[in-house]
Amino acid sequence: MLCLCDSIIHYRLHVYRNIHDTTLEFSNLVTPNGDGYNDRFVIGGLIENNCFKYNELTIYDRSGHQVYHHRNIATDDDWWNPAANRIPAGTYFYYFKAHGITIHTQHIGVIEVLINK
Repeated sequence: MLCLCDSIIHYRLHVYRNIHDTTLEFSNLVTPNGDGYNDRFVIGGLIENNCFKYNELTIYDRSGHQVYHHRNIATDDDWWNPAANRIPAGTYFYYFKAHGITIHTQHIGVIEVLINK
């Protein structure tokens, strides 16, 4: 028996990085004095690992007023810089949420802003 096929089957393979191995690091201290160290609130691993394209960071003061909000942080210029908005020294709270291809995460924490006079 002779079988002639006129069909071609195509498969598309998507390879995704395993972001379960990615660790985000949340600082709890910001010293916006212009020395290049801890001048901004940065979440370590977020930009470098490109693991959460969709993310949202909101920062509140002790009274619950929103002092910063940014969606989809992708560059170093997107981080919260207290000096840029003349934010006073004190305790602030952050809420970060993000989702990737297969994982969703959220973090709540405290940031201390120290300003030398």
